[in-house]
Amino acid sequence: MKTMYSFKPSGTRTSQASPSYSGDEQEKVREKLIREDRRRVLLKRIAFIAVCAIIILGFATYLFMTKVYLPQDF
Repeated sequence: MKTMYSFKPSGTRTSQASPSYSGDEQEKVREKLIREDRRRVLLKRIAFIAVCAIIILGFATYLFMTKVYLPQDF
């Protein structure tokens, strides 16, 4: 059953821009969405690298402070 009202939840994205936009406006909206997605991916990557660096530095500090070194004789 179709009604004359349609509901689109806010915060969701569709694969196509609204049909009321002209071709140039659709392209601008599409480019904006692509920039936002790239920015989100970049921020996730930076956060991952930062967490890894903190873990490695923490482990290195632990090894240095407890004087756990590799044996000299192999």
